[in-house]
Amino acid sequence: MKSKSVLAVFAAVVSAVSVAAQGVAFDAAQVKGLFGGTTWVDHLQVVSFLADGTLTINRGATVLVKTTWEPSGVRSVKGNNVEWTLTPNAAELHMTGATVFRIYYRGKAFPPEAPFVKKTLAQPDVVWVLQGVSWRRTFAFNGELDVACGDNGVASMDTIYLSGGRGFWLGRWQGHYLLQDAKGQWSLRSEFNGVYKPEPAQPGDPLAPQRISRAKSPFGGTTWCRLDGKGKLLTLAFAASGTTSDSAFRDERPEWVPYEGNAVRYTAGQQNRRLALDTERQRLVREDITVREVWFPGRQPPQLKMAEAKLLKETLTDESKTWAFSKAGKRISYTFDSKNVSISTADGPPTVARWEILCADCIRIGDEAFMFEGDKLERVKPRLTLQHEPKP
Repeated sequence: MKSKSVLAVFAAVVSAVSVAAQGVAFDAAQVKGLFGGTTWVDHLQVVSFLADGTLTINRGATVLVKTTWEPSGVRSVKGNNVEWTLTPNAAELHMTGATVFRIYYRGKAFPPEAPFVKKTLAQPDVVWVLQGVSWRRTFAFNGELDVACGDNGVASMDTIYLSGGRGFWLGRWQGHYLLQDAKGQWSLRSEFNGVYKPEPAQPGDPLAPQRISRAKSPFGGTTWCRLDGKGKLLTLAFAASGTTSDSAFRDERPEWVPYEGNAVRYTAGQQNRRLALDTERQRLVREDITVREVWFPGRQPPQLKMAEAKLLKETLTDESKTWAFSKAGKRISYTFDSKNVSISTADGPPTVARWEILCADCIRIGDEAFMFEGDKLERVKPRLTLQHEPKP
């Protein structure tokens, strides 16, 4: 009996120490008061904790999830198989699951970008390194938040979209968030639980391009052109004085800014437009997840010679092959004859459109422009990459 009493006292002491270490005792009613009736938003969803214990997750007007929530800690609740934890200032809500992490912000609108985001990410000769893996995956940023990605030194570029607060998208759907621990150390946590920490760049790590002077840039005094899907000529010129003339924005004369790697950018139509010379320095390319424009030097796009046009037609109309996009169960195929193209999808009957050659390596299908690039057809906008492959 005495030993049991001692054990009971010991357990009580341990419990008291544990509560003291947390600083605040767990009170389910108090936690319900913290969460009940609150609404939170991230870049895709709105989350609401109703006072009756209902949890709803919406995307626009669509209800994605309707379930229940219950207190699980001093400042946390569980619901939809994840845990939701309030930050000490109650302005953010961190969602943590087995394979996912997100930050939500109070209310129905994103806050503006936190002032520390750019200066924290873009540090000279610093890369953010993925932790806990056997290979070296890195991110490097510049002051404009261009990002250079590296896998064991193999470089690729991606596009960053600031989403407000301390978060941003890298690519189309991958959310990332800056976090700071109690010691003031920063880490970068991805939506799918990858953690990156800043380290000095090593030889071979890709770095984001930096601004250069116009005197070192190949763009001053150059003019470029392309055709849109209706065959309309569009022009783009970079004056040596530093202004840009874009025929799509006739009333604007923005400044053009050159970068390392034969890149240039300007802002027009409230868009930050980024372009770079291709590897052969013959064409100027603007691309991101929504568009891939190819500009030709001069004021008129190059025309195909008869032999080149014949070869292009033979390639497009090869009866043994089709041009297709396949991803995540979605498939679109384009099958050409001498005049028409049949466009097939998995969820509807085929549609037929006329096609024609507009200029060198550029064709029109209906009112959409496509660039012919070896074994690919690239739709300019909205972007779509078709691969040349045998018919199934």
